[in-house]
Amino acid sequence: MFASDEEALAAAEELYGRYLDISNAIGADGWSDTSELALVLKGAALEDDLDSVEKLAAHGWKQVGKSRYDSLTLQQFSDHGPGSVAMTVYLCLD
Repeated sequence: MFASDEEALAAAEELYGRYLDISNAIGADGWSDTSELALVLKGAALEDDLDSVEKLAAHGWKQVGKSRYDSLTLQQFSDHGPGSVAMTVYLCLD
C-alpha cells in the first residue's frame, strides 16, 4: 500500500489530523453527534471512542480547547491486503 516509510508516515499524520479535527468538533458540541467518527475509525477503535464519548455526554461535559499533537513518529506498518494496513506510531498529544 505504501512505497516507503515516509508515505506511511504522511498517511498516518493526515488520518490522525482528521481524527483530531472531528473529535475536537464533536467535543466542543457536547458529544451529541458522533457519526463522523466512523469516517476515521473502525472496529474496536470506534467502539472504544464511542464508549468514551457516551460517558462524557452523560456527564454533560463539553470539550474546551483543542487536542493536538506536536510530533508523530512511525514505528512500523504492515500491509494486510487491499485497503487494509496496520500502523504503530508514537505521538506527543497535547
